[in-house]
Amino acid sequence: MKVFKISLGFIVGLVLLLLLGSLWLPSQWQVERSMRIKAVPAEVFPYVNNLSKWPEWTAWYQHDSKPVTRYSGPEAGVGAMSEWQDANGQGEMTITVSVPDWGMTYNLSFEHGKFTAHGEILLAPVADGTHVTWRMRGETGMNPVAKYFALLMDYRIGADFEQSLVNLKRKLETKG
Repeated sequence: MKVFKISLGFIVGLVLLLLLGSLWLPSQWQVERSMRIKAVPAEVFPYVNNLSKWPEWTAWYQHDSKPVTRYSGPEAGVGAMSEWQDANGQGEMTITVSVPDWGMTYNLSFEHGKFTAHGEILLAPVADGTHVTWRMRGETGMNPVAKYFALLMDYRIGADFEQSLVNLKRKLETKG
């Protein structure tokens, strides 16, 4: 019985410590990756601005559990929307700003709005092509579990951003 009480006290103490520790964790997260692509912004823009082209280059469509995707709204630009379902859950994405040669911004929602994020893919002309920056950010609020989960966002999403940008680079630089 004494071992049980000590174990229970340890577990309760650990939970309290984690809860208190979460008060000092940030309530916002951000993931960002960039890559230089040897193509002008006008050649890159159609791939980021048309969500039905995303399966051609984003890592999310190359995983084992390929999402079943439905598109609605305009084909490209503001209001274009994709909704998907896969083994990891359900989500939707809507383009909110679309400016040729500059890039686009989007809103992302998972599990019917339970989790949300905002992202952008920015295009900056450089001497030998385009500097592409993909950024996504979100908020956890005061939820202590979400705050700890947010610490892993760069690790979890960053690798997909990197692979996607490599795929986009390969696609555009070997076009011809």
